[in-house]
Amino acid sequence: MGWAYEFFYEKTLEEMRTLFNQWGPWEWNLGDSAWYGDYLSCVPVSDVRIRIHEWGYEHGKPRKYSSLMQIIQHPSVQRSGASRVTLDQVFFDLLNRLPVQGLKEIEWYD
Repeated sequence: MGWAYEFFYEKTLEEMRTLFNQWGPWEWNLGDSAWYGDYLSCVPVSDVRIRIHEWGYEHGKPRKYSSLMQIIQHPSVQRSGASRVTLDQVFFDLLNRLPVQGLKEIEWYD
């Protein structure tokens, strides 16, 4: 099960990571993908994956980001009981604290 959001934020992934890790409750890491470029990743519980990708930057404008949220449903992965509602609550709280602009749901991609 997956869903995604798009938003705009003034600062870099590194700055976002620092703030998210200060605030908790989840641990965020920087990653790099040949396909998606730099991203933040988080595994809050065994069956949940969250990634944030940066999609571009124009001087003087906020950076464009997207987030992929996924609850893995596979026999080899232990179910934590996490739900979209509980994950979105924590994630939206983090985004609102930054604060982000233009938050909207988009089509999930991978």
